[in-house]
Amino acid sequence: MIKFAFSLSLLLTVTALCAQHTVKVSYNVSKPIVMQSGISQSKMTLVSSADKSLYYNTTSMYVDSLSSTPEGKAELKRLLGMESVSIDENGQVKMNINENIHKKETLYVAKNFADGSLSVFDKWYNEDGTYREPLDEMKWTIVEDSTKKVLGYECIMATTDYHGRSWKAWFTPEIPLHDGPWKFRNLPGLILKAEAPDGAFSFEATGIENLTGKFPQLYDREEYQRVDRKKAFAAHVKYLDNLENQLKAQYGPKAGLIVVDNNGKVVEQRKFDRQKDAIETDY
Repeated sequence: MIKFAFSLSLLLTVTALCAQHTVKVSYNVSKPIVMQSGISQSKMTLVSSADKSLYYNTTSMYVDSLSSTPEGKAELKRLLGMESVSIDENGQVKMNINENIHKKETLYVAKNFADGSLSVFDKWYNEDGTYREPLDEMKWTIVEDSTKKVLGYECIMATTDYHGRSWKAWFTPEIPLHDGPWKFRNLPGLILKAEAPDGAFSFEATGIENLTGKFPQLYDREEYQRVDRKKAFAAHVKYLDNLENQLKAQYGPKAGLIVVDNNGKVVEQRKFDRQKDAIETDY
């Protein structure tokens, strides 16, 4: 039997969260930079209730909201037109980009606890696609004597093997939502931290609050084409492996893919490595 000690203030906070039934959680997400060295950092949001949840990037949702109406498209075009392009004395092309009007992440994960389904909306080989899977597919082993605190909440560790990768996660029974970032779910409490053993992928909550507005919506669902998960992943890797050849076919034999960092230094490219770069490796 697991026992927890609650402070009065924490009990009041948890009671308020549970009474609201809908919480908004911010996560820092770390993952490998595809086809480069290093780890990228991004910020994602989970809005979760007893019957549904949505995991998304707020900037990407803002861009999608603009793209969903003729008026929004006009405003987005106006904002994009304000970006300036210049060429320095070395012939280097530079663009002043407004980070608030460019999609940072293409991923959305929608969980429907009422019908037991999970839907992923993302972009593969430059095409928008979606697929579904059952919510009960993720199985966990709870390690009751391994705990840590995240955002002041007492969390218990659990482990799982899911779609080719092993994971550790820490959930808090103090917030009784069987949910978490990305596809994580099916633990008796909200998941506030998760990581792969090699540290390449990680999710950690940085803030949690009651949802004060409307539940967020995914825009233009009908624009996403139904795909097979494994086939979409495999096709995306093939697309990445042949990206340079596609550029040559489109722009001529001298065309190539060159990536530079914020200092203008050329970043060395590498081949896509499934075990290193893919969050799911079972395709």
